[in-house]
Amino acid sequence: MSDKTHTQEAFDMGRVAFQRGVPCVPALDGDYLKHLFPTLGENVEATTAWVKGWVAESFKEPTT
Repeated sequence: MSDKTHTQEAFDMGRVAFQRGVPCVPALDGDYLKHLFPTLGENVEATTAWVKGWVAESFKEPTT
């Protein structure tokens, strides 16, 4: 495992999920779910961080 905290990893995964076109629903991100299950005790903080990562990345997209 890397030196990142679980919440930082989840934030980064949310950003990547946005880039892959995954909707802002952590349960629809298979990569995130696979990462989450070994650390169920931290899932609330990690899921919140995933959403924050997705939203942060979405702000980078140009609006039409």
